[in-house]
Amino acid sequence: MSKGAPEREHRRVLQLAREYRSKGYQVACEEVLPYSDLRADLIARKDDEVIVIEVKTSASLASAKNDVVRLASQVAKIPGARFDLVLTNPRKAAGHREASPKSGSKAEHNKMNHSK
Repeated sequence: MSKGAPEREHRRVLQLAREYRSKGYQVACEEVLPYSDLRADLIARKDDEVIVIEVKTSASLASAKNDVVRLASQVAKIPGARFDLVLTNPRKAAGHREASPKSGSKAEHNKMNHSK
């Protein structure tokens, strides 16, 4: 796991908490699920809706795959709850370019047709 992964995950959890609070949800960070020893990064509640959120980078997801599967399985047992896995990754460095579409691709075809 890269050194920045926990920091990115933490910042994203805080950002999500602010977003859900602004939408009227009650939010708890690092809360243990009911009837379980599993801890979720964030649990947002509003009326009868329960959203259990786990935030990972692609690097940390590989090592935490089994824990995420266990967490999702436990959430599935909670009436009215849903599980959201949020992936957060570092921003691309300035000047980094996306790979261009392959020749003959639909994206390239659309680009050519719209530029006429």
